[in-house]
Amino acid sequence: MQNTSTSYICPVCGAMDLADDRFPVCYYCKNTNVILVNNDELNNLAKDVETWPKTTVDKYLYFEKKDEVLYNNFKTHAQQEKFSNGIICREYLRQKYVFNNPAFSKEKYNDRVNQEYEEQLVRSEQARENARRAAEEASRPRCPKCGCTEFQMVPRKWSPLTGFLTNKVDRVCVKCKTRF
Repeated sequence: MQNTSTSYICPVCGAMDLADDRFPVCYYCKNTNVILVNNDELNNLAKDVETWPKTTVDKYLYFEKKDEVLYNNFKTHAQQEKFSNGIICREYLRQKYVFNNPAFSKEKYNDRVNQEYEEQLVRSEQARENARRAAEEASRPRCPKCGCTEFQMVPRKWSPLTGFLTNKVDRVCVKCKTRF
């Protein structure tokens, strides 16, 4: 079975998304009269954007608040370029189908932009927190035998080299009892 996702753009709030439903509803304003965008039109537009002159590209290169956050998260120029091309296509479709539509609501558009920005900030903060936790977990000492992070500190009674008492401590894995 082939992919049945349908691209749509909402003429009321300007939201653009994919839906698996044959009769999609806008995810933001719940508008049922969304404009379906043909996949061929999207593919042709994506190809055309690559050939547009800089003046035309600049006309459609409009970053919403959340787009700026996303754009700055990309590590490579190629990723940023691909993302920018998607932004250009989206803005072209909005200018074609939304901004001149009598159903367009500037208030709902601005509310959607602000809500998506707030949600993106939360997602970015969660991603940073997850990365911090992963780095913290990776830096924890582990048992060389079983990889367990739970161990007990056991003082050495004497040194095998000198035969005298020592202040050193060994770690003993709670799971496999390996000293390290």
